[in-house]
Amino acid sequence: MQPVTTQKHMGSGGPWLATIALANLLAGAALPSPALAQADAGSLGLKELKILADQNVQSKSFSQSIPYLEELILRLQYTEEERTWKVLEWAMFQLGVAHLEMGRYATSVTNFHDYIKRWPKGNSVKHAYLLQGEAYASQEQWHEVRRVMRILTKNPSLRRREQVWARRLIGESYFREQKWAESIPSLTYVVENCTRRELRDLAAVQVTTALVKVENFDGLFRFIPYVYRTTARFDIDLNIALIQAGDRNYETDRYPYAISSYRLVHFKSELEKNLEVRIATAEHRLKMLWNERDIEFSQMSGMHRNLKRLIKDYKIQRVELRELPDYDQEVIIRMAQTYLNLERYWEALTQFRRVFDMYPDHELAEQGLYSAYATAREMEQEERAMKEGYDYLQAFPLGTYWEGLTVSLGQLHVRRKEYTQCLRLSEASLEEKPDHSLKPNLLYLMGYCHFHLNQHEQALDRFAEILSEHPDSAFVEDASYWHPMAHLFLHHYTPAREEFGVFLATFPESTYYEDGSFRYAVGFYGEGNHPSSEEQLQTFVKAYPKSRLLGEAYCMLGDITASWAKLDLALDYYRRVPDAAVNMTEINYAAFQSARVYELEAKYDEIIALFRDYIEAHGEEGNFSQALYWIGNAYMRSERHDQALDTFFNGIIAYGDARAQYGIDMMIRDLAIQHQTLQGLDSHQRFMRKLYRALAEARKDSRRTLNLRLVTLFTEVTPSGTARDKLVAILMNPKNLEFAGPLTLAIMGREATARGKKELARSTYRTLLNEFGDSDFTVDALSGLAELDIVAGNYQKAEAHLSALIAKYPRLPAAAKSQKRLGDVFRLQGKPEHAIEAYNTLLSIREWRGPLFPEALYWIGICHLEKDRSDQAFAHFERIYLLYRAYGNWTAKAYWRGAECLLKLNQTSDAVTTLRELIADKSLQDFPETEAARKKLATLGDQA
Repeated sequence: MQPVTTQKHMGSGGPWLATIALANLLAGAALPSPALAQADAGSLGLKELKILADQNVQSKSFSQSIPYLEELILRLQYTEEERTWKVLEWAMFQLGVAHLEMGRYATSVTNFHDYIKRWPKGNSVKHAYLLQGEAYASQEQWHEVRRVMRILTKNPSLRRREQVWARRLIGESYFREQKWAESIPSLTYVVENCTRRELRDLAAVQVTTALVKVENFDGLFRFIPYVYRTTARFDIDLNIALIQAGDRNYETDRYPYAISSYRLVHFKSELEKNLEVRIATAEHRLKMLWNERDIEFSQMSGMHRNLKRLIKDYKIQRVELRELPDYDQEVIIRMAQTYLNLERYWEALTQFRRVFDMYPDHELAEQGLYSAYATAREMEQEERAMKEGYDYLQAFPLGTYWEGLTVSLGQLHVRRKEYTQCLRLSEASLEEKPDHSLKPNLLYLMGYCHFHLNQHEQALDRFAEILSEHPDSAFVEDASYWHPMAHLFLHHYTPAREEFGVFLATFPESTYYEDGSFRYAVGFYGEGNHPSSEEQLQTFVKAYPKSRLLGEAYCMLGDITASWAKLDLALDYYRRVPDAAVNMTEINYAAFQSARVYELEAKYDEIIALFRDYIEAHGEEGNFSQALYWIGNAYMRSERHDQALDTFFNGIIAYGDARAQYGIDMMIRDLAIQHQTLQGLDSHQRFMRKLYRALAEARKDSRRTLNLRLVTLFTEVTPSGTARDKLVAILMNPKNLEFAGPLTLAIMGREATARGKKELARSTYRTLLNEFGDSDFTVDALSGLAELDIVAGNYQKAEAHLSALIAKYPRLPAAAKSQKRLGDVFRLQGKPEHAIEAYNTLLSIREWRGPLFPEALYWIGICHLEKDRSDQAFAHFERIYLLYRAYGNWTAKAYWRGAECLLKLNQTSDAVTTLRELIADKSLQDFPETEAARKKLATLGDQA
């Protein structure tokens, strides 16, 4: 019969106290000899059994303790003596521990079950429940773990550390069964209450993983700070769970949660390194565990088994981790994409670039680097985009994104107006891959760049290539617009006008239609067909009353009607410009053209009123100094010299040191031109004396720009000689380039060229172009640079300068001379056909009629003569002496060359007649060709 036990009988001590009590019970008993310890348990007395069982338990010799424990239980199971109950209870508990420690989990469960049943209020009953739970856990019988632990947790006497132990087993049981939500409360309790680091860390990893699995991110971020202060953050399952959580959140557009998950993931190399450390730490902890005396045996036993299980898990993880494909690069890419969706562009760019920098040979490196470029473009960080793009082209020639990137980078160059760089890239791309799938895109970019570099011939070729070789591409419409635009800028007005007509008929819905309508009118204007141009412009202004080109259209209508001497109507058009203009350039043009119309009518008071109103309306926002120039010029033309000189003096003194106010240079230029006329006037002498004093004050006050402008004026009005040479020497200092106005620079360039200082001349002209590109003074720079390049044999550079001048200043006389020199450049390069075309362009513009016409005809004849086309050459020479006899030098040359052509054509009698006409013309007697003609006639047997 089993005795009834009470708490009074059992006491309140733990298993160690039971051992002490038993030792006291057996006090004085002799220790068995070694020989006795080897004896069969059944042959031993009770005292010897207990002593041997106790010795083996304390020495952790669990297998040797079992026979003695079983024998004690067998002999004492029916005892009714209270003093032996404690021995029986102790033996039954220790038997369960021994089987548990030997890994006999099922037997251990039975032992603890029997103990609990026999001693429901025993000293070790709580620990028996705990160890029974550990035994079930070791067998992965998770449901039984929870059943036993729930019984235990209802015990009101359960201490905190025991409660933590029980809740840990409950939480782990749910976790192992992947019942994530159910595991969270118990595991959370363990993290918040456990004092043992290993158990707390493990619970933290498990609860964090569970929270990730159920996507409870609010709860997750509560635990993350703790986990990431420990090595628990290197748990493989946790990191994989974080990756999965990030993916799920990304796919459901929960980007903040996604990025929070990805950011917590550690790279594989970090996990591998830390896992080895964790294994070594756990093994050392296991080895030292039994030396700790502040832990109850049941907890120590559980920790022992937990550490062994943990080490086993770590080693399994090590195998899994080694077999796991690298995920680092993919995680970085996903982080970058998530940042991108959050519009956190800098973080996205950095992460994309990171893949390439850290893993340049990985398959994702290319995607990462290209995505870095695309992100920089999205951010409009152009410099960074350039770096990423060119790094890609270098790292992955002909890579997956190579073709698209060559176009995209080219577009970026165009956006930045880096036309030369775009051309270089596009040409290299087509050279690298002639069958480039985006060739039409590149051709369009190249044509566009050539156009904006004033390389209009090359632009024509590129756009023509699109139209002829890629008629189905998306760029046909663009090319159909830009091709005639290139013609227009080359002054090929007829093909430009014809092609714009076709464009308007073919693409009525084009975004270029409005602009094309205007250019169509410009084509007529360039052909000299002003009535058709005026008609088209009238149609344009009615169709597009809010067009950005309206101001320019009114300017052209004003020019056309002014050429018809309809001056009042011209002025009316110019007056409409300010309300329609999109920039001050158009307003200025209309104002200055109006002034020229008034000038034709000698309406100087109107000019003065016009520019006083202009100054009041626009102030220094407009060309203030030019307005003053026109006022002063109007006074000068109307012979109000005192007022003119006062206006000029006040303007020069007030604005002469402002380098950008190039109207001051126009005043100085006019004063130099008018110097001889004004020289006898007292007012002019006073004016010059005042300027001398102003020069001295400018030097004293270090007003260097004003000083140079005044020196320029005095240089221009001083006759050749020592005094002028000294003034020129002052101007020729290279240090002046930083301060000189445009007229000073133009004269510096001219004087430097005349004195053979070519480098100074180049530097001066380049400064003039760079600093005053919007002024008419750049004519001097472009023509000056062109002449320097022609002398140096740099014909392509000369061509570029001349073309730029013609395009920018088509109405100035310098454009005509530049067009003629362009023909000369082609001729000097051995390109007679190009030369003939350039000369014919000059001849097609009536406004340029004058001494350049016979010269152009002469050189066309020479080009034909060099190609053995004597009949065509003669036709051009004949036109000269028939139509341009006023230009004696070209007439004499034409006679001589005409006779040469006739001789080559075996038309000797006609040649003789031509030479006789040359000799007979008294106005041509002083030219060398006339004397040569006499000698030639003598050789031909004619003594004329």
